Amino acid sequence: MYLIMPVLQTGNLGIAVGMDFRNLPYRRKPDAVIDNMNNPAVLGEMFADMDNNGSYNFDYLNMQGWNNMAWCFYRLNPGCLVPKHVDHFINYMKYYKIEDRSKIVRMLVFLEDWKSGHYFEANNQSFTHWRAMDYVMWSNDTPHLGGNLGDEVRYTVQITGTI
Repeated sequence: MYLIMPVLQTGNLGIAVGMDFRNLPYRRKPDAVIDNMNNPAVLGEMFADMDNNGSYNFDYLNMQGWNNMAWCFYRLNPGCLVPKHVDHFINYMKYYKIEDRSKIVRMLVFLEDWKSGHYFEANNQSFTHWRAMDYVMWSNDTPHLGGNLGDEVRYTVQITGTI
């Protein structure tokens, strides 16, 4: 059973990413907590700060002034889904040596305008018809899910930090 917490905030960052996020070196990173069958239709492909060799600096996306800011660009291909889950933050907490999980927050930024078949839900609230750079921000224990039932790729960037 999930503890239902309110979505913290929605809005628009009011800035552009400023580079071609479509051609980043995305790769699939299976997550045993969410995808225990290693199903290619579950989860998407990612390019995260830990994969970055210094070629990209996205610190300007940290408009909230969070500590320990991390980013992960996410490509969700048509026919793929992210099942309902609560983020575990295992690698994030280990890397930043965070002991108090309650201080972690996450934001999902939609990099393009909504397209038919693209879907996101947090805390049982559905989100569609977004504009580029709209975001949904939630607390560390908020259940969420997403999917792409359309025929075009859905691009987002996750920003994680501590408050």
